[in-house]
Amino acid sequence: MQGLAQEARSKGALMGIHGKSRRFGRLRSLGVVVTLAAATVVALPAVASASDAVGLTNPGFETGNTSGWSGSGFVTTEYQGYTAPDGNYFATVMAGCATNTLAQTFTARAGQTLTGWSFFKANDYLPYNDSGAVRLSIAGGGTTATVFSSSIGQVGSYGGTPWQRWTYTVPADGQYTISASSTNSWDCANPSAVGLDLAAADTTAPVITASATSDGQPYTSGTWTNHDVSVHFDCADNAGGSGVGSLTPDQTVTNQGDGQAVTGTCTDNAGNTASATFSGIRIDKTTPAVTYSDNADSYSVDQQIAISCTASDALSGLASTTCADTAGPAYTFGLGAHTLSAQASDNAGNQGSASTTFNVQVSHDSLCTLTSQFSTSPGVASGLCAKLAAASQAAARGQDQAKQNILAAFDHQLAAQAGKALTSYQADVLTRLGAAL
Repeated sequence: MQGLAQEARSKGALMGIHGKSRRFGRLRSLGVVVTLAAATVVALPAVASASDAVGLTNPGFETGNTSGWSGSGFVTTEYQGYTAPDGNYFATVMAGCATNTLAQTFTARAGQTLTGWSFFKANDYLPYNDSGAVRLSIAGGGTTATVFSSSIGQVGSYGGTPWQRWTYTVPADGQYTISASSTNSWDCANPSAVGLDLAAADTTAPVITASATSDGQPYTSGTWTNHDVSVHFDCADNAGGSGVGSLTPDQTVTNQGDGQAVTGTCTDNAGNTASATFSGIRIDKTTPAVTYSDNADSYSVDQQIAISCTASDALSGLASTTCADTAGPAYTFGLGAHTLSAQASDNAGNQGSASTTFNVQVSHDSLCTLTSQFSTSPGVASGLCAKLAAASQAAARGQDQAKQNILAAFDHQLAAQAGKALTSYQADVLTRLGAAL
């Protein structure tokens, strides 16, 4: 307490000697504060980028000195418990009798980002409201952005901030000045300090990976699917890097085709770029074609049936099919309607099907022709055909009983010729077909 009282008396004496000067200095300091309050304050997302990418010299003070900078400041590895947040060194600006500043003018392009850390350490007490700030201004333009500021009024007597991380995105091509300033309020005693460190260059490209899903399930490159394929990209920057700036959003492949690919790009905030390609995308949404051909629709018992079945798939290819040709004497299929059906699956999981129907009929004439085809004896065939002709004539006259009697005689002759001019099977077939007349 005695020390504080002594310092107060000392500061009071100084104010007595230089009262007008200090009042003017205080008013000047207040004028600066008002001007800064009206300036644009940049509050950007905390993303890092390469400081020297914007044309700065010795941005992180890793030379161990203030090479490339002008004004008042010293480079150190430690100050009152503060150590460098990036690299090994940082700069400290101590207030003079009024303000000391460390600054550098550099050239930058629109969109480039500068990242830094700053702290304010109060070495004095209220009401002596020392302050510090880091500002960026367009050279010659008068526009200033304050990216860091603090004062004893904010941190309290002998207080301090931690390292505070900030970013500044260059609004337009041109020359800019970055300055770190520390102001000693009212007097020359107990100067407070401002620390400054800037991010080192990030020259390492980020790592990007690609994965895909189809129908909500993981999709493996090179496999066939009958759904859209959605490709997703993940990106990670190196530890301590500038952070991910942009990443290609999910891409959906909807078109059919083999060997399709999607490429994504990731760019970090320092401009390093990496890309990844998900290839081998195979999409087939078309069902296989199943086709029946050469169907006459209606066949008499003496005719041959030869119906072809074809299955095909133009893209992913057939995985399986039940498609088969149908061929043989019409009588072997039995009288009436018959339906053929077949299915086919392709390698993408699409399924196709088709069916066709044919009818087998018998008449007196067609049964005669079939009898002649079966019989090894023309005479036997002639006799059997004569009975079939007579039965047909009786039916035409409406003489049903006469028809049945004639067909009964037809059956007796078939039975007599079984194992002779006709095989037993052939005789049985002709008997059953005759019963349908």
